[in-house]
Amino acid sequence: MPVGPPPPAYAQPPPGPGPGVPPGYAPPIGNYPPAHGHAHVVPLSAHQITERGPAVVVLLSVVTCGLYTFYWLYSTTDQLRRCTSDESLKPGVDLLLAFVTCGIWSWVVMYRNAQKIHAALVSRDPMHQDRSQTILMLCVASLAIGVTALISLYFSQEEMNLLASTSSRQ
Repeated sequence: MPVGPPPPAYAQPPPGPGPGVPPGYAPPIGNYPPAHGHAHVVPLSAHQITERGPAVVVLLSVVTCGLYTFYWLYSTTDQLRRCTSDESLKPGVDLLLAFVTCGIWSWVVMYRNAQKIHAALVSRDPMHQDRSQTILMLCVASLAIGVTALISLYFSQEEMNLLASTSSRQ
């Protein structure tokens, strides 16, 4: 057994100030992001996002046997990149990977884009619901039930239209 005085208490916070605060509580010190991971308002540039009818996007995808979906994927990712000034979005690479993987990569792109749209919208409307996981689940479910991919496309276009209406108001 070690002999000597006990070690000092590690970073014991000062007693909490005021009612409703548990004794011994102190807020963390440092620069921490907010609880939901949205550290700042995502700046939207003056670039316009084309509003499209979600039903028209689905219909064109069906009529063209999915070819319109590749055009839509490239176009919406490019508009999202320009609107949010997010240079990590590479629509050409996404399009190539979507072709190579027979469309599987487009699920990842729709999920990622929905997350980026949510981050942009929640900074302006904290009540905006994140639909990215729903979109991803619908895409994965399309392996068993093909029509769910069309529903995810519909939801993705609805999210783009929300961002388009937000960016046009600035």
